[in-house]
This record gives sequence, C-alpha cells and structure tokens, in this order.
Amino acid sequence: MAIKIAMYNQKGGAGKTSGTFQLVGLLANEHNKKVLAVDIDPQGNLTKMFSSYTTKESFPLLVDVLENRADLNEAILQVLFQSRANAKPKYYNVDLIGTGKHFTESLVNKEVTCLDEIIKGIEDRYDYIIFDCPTQSEISLLMVQTLIATNYIVCPCSLDTDSTDGYGALLDTVTNIKVEGYNNNLSVIGMFYSGVGRCAYENWLIETTQEAFGEQYLGSIRISKDVKESRHYSRPLTWYKKNSDVTNDYRFLLDNIMKIVEK
Repeated sequence: MAIKIAMYNQKGGAGKTSGTFQLVGLLANEHNKKVLAVDIDPQGNLTKMFSSYTTKESFPLLVDVLENRADLNEAILQVLFQSRANAKPKYYNVDLIGTGKHFTESLVNKEVTCLDEIIKGIEDRYDYIIFDCPTQSEISLLMVQTLIATNYIVCPCSLDTDSTDGYGALLDTVTNIKVEGYNNNLSVIGMFYSGVGRCAYENWLIETTQEAFGEQYLGSIRISKDVKESRHYSRPLTWYKKNSDVTNDYRFLLDNIMKIVEK
C-alpha cells in the first residue's frame, strides 16, 4: 500500500510544486520507488512539467475521472524523463494524474466521485503517491477531499510570517478533519523552508524555527537558478544537476521525510 503525502500550504509561492517535482524525481531515480504524482492545483504547473515528454499525445484529467467522464486508467500518464541533455526520454516509474485551470469551477454543484475512492483503487500499484495541492485562502471541498485521501502532510514555507502562520492554520484544519472522523490517520510530518538566501535575518528565522519545531523542521532549500532551469527543462535535479548543493538540500529533506513515513 502506498505512502500518501500532500504538499500543502494555504499561501502561494511556498514551494509546493517545486518540492513535489524534485521529491518525485529523487524517489524514483535514487530510491527505486514507483511514484504517482497527483496534480490537485488548477494552475496545472506540475502537469505541464511532467507532460513535456509523454507516452500519450492527449489524456483525460483528474476532473474527468471525478465527474465520471473518463476511466481512471486512461488518466494515468506514464512520465518520461531525460537522464541527460539530448538523451532519449525514458520511463522511470513515475506516473501522473494531471489537472487543468477549470478544475475547481467544474466540480461545483456536480455529482462527483470521491478522490479517496479513486486513490484507494490504485494505491497498491505504488510505493508513494504525492499530491501537489492548490493555494487557497480558505479550506475548500477539494482540499478536504485531498486531506481525506492522504496519510501525511508536508508544509513548504517561504521565509515570512504569513507562510509560517499557514502552518498553524494547517494544524487546525487537520485537527478538525480528525475530530469529524473523516481521516483519523492523517498527520503532519513537518515543514521546510524554500527560497532561502541565508542573510542574517533568514539564518535567525531558521534557527528559531529549528528550536520551536524540533523534528518537525525538515530542512531548507536554498535559492538556486538550478531549480528554475530544472523546472523549465522538465528534468528533476536528480538528473539535471545531480551534484549541486540545492539537489543535496532536497535529498536531506527527503531523507527526513522517509525516516518518519517508513519507520
């Protein structure tokens, strides 16, 4: 049965999609895990990155499955990656269920299949299922469905108080989900910082966070052009810049996550 992780913070620009993209690549390439990425964000940025090289020219999206317009197996896309520049794209045990910009609007006032039901039907095929969640100022039906479908939450944060306040709001949301009996197995693994420049203020904030959060502080991801280039070329850092410092940041983050979910 798959380990299911949602990358979630209600604030935008916190590094959810970049984190999902890089961790999926590391899990598949360096840990030999079979991974399903599920794009819940209507912006569809993860879908764009993962579908640059595909085994299908067109494919149904998650909304089509939820609204019973498409079979789930038709919506699962085998993702191809280039291991190096100019290499022929290959399949490395990463699948995608994609989404698009009309996702949220199309689900309003319609009979839909629960996301949890869909995921339970395929989770035995994977070692990990990673959800890239949307940015939303208020918790929505879509996010409730995602939090019911997952086991764990990882909260990316930018280096500002609004983003870390989002972590507190997340803890409140998880408590409500469990109190209502929707998902008693849901837990927050912890948080990490993205876009870290290591100025004096940022160093102070990181040290303060480490002291306050303990093991729930999972690490920090430095600012690097390698991350933007990796996204642009649709090649996770594990292939694009395997030995870079920022790739090691993501490795450290993933190691901390795996220590918790695989113990």
